[in-house]
Amino acid sequence: MSKPDRNPREDADEALSASARSNIAMLIFGFLTLCFLVAIDHEEWFHLRPISAGAIAVSNASDHAKEAR
Repeated sequence: MSKPDRNPREDADEALSASARSNIAMLIFGFLTLCFLVAIDHEEWFHLRPISAGAIAVSNASDHAKEAR
């Protein structure tokens, strides 16, 4: 309930503020859900790749060694 020393304008401002906060929270939730769905569709984004030429050579050598076994 509202306090006796408050006017209805302050109550309306609080209701608007609560509504805006809930709308922003839902917008953020929707954006994060969209990011998650896009990310799970592109699993190649999360594979570690070698950076330097030396690292690429070592990676290729280990791949060939695994295939030879």
